[in-house]
Amino acid sequence: MNKSYIHKLFFSAACFNVIVALPSLLFVGLASQILSLDLDSSAATLFYQITMLIVALFGWVYFKIAGDPVQYRPFILLGILAKSIFVVVIMWHWITGSISWPLAALVSVDLVYAVLFFLVYRRTM
Repeated sequence: MNKSYIHKLFFSAACFNVIVALPSLLFVGLASQILSLDLDSSAATLFYQITMLIVALFGWVYFKIAGDPVQYRPFILLGILAKSIFVVVIMWHWITGSISWPLAALVSVDLVYAVLFFLVYRRTM
């Protein structure tokens, strides 16, 4: 598989994660309004912030993969699993009506990345 394609894919995934996580951490109130999330309790805000920190951490992981996909190939599988889990959990909540569409729409990007990561992982065995 073309190394330039792999670099661009994981660099874009890293940028996506950072673009989602950093403003969400810096502007919790605005982000929760845009995503239609109810963060009225301190526990909800805590878990939201932990989630966004994990999203940012995975952004760093994707930057590492973009820089050296051979050395960090095992982390591609971790990315596939993380993005897939996010998709399943968030889509389940959307389907059952506990969240509205903005977060489900945002996580659909993760579904695309999970599929593309899988294709890269499979073709670089």
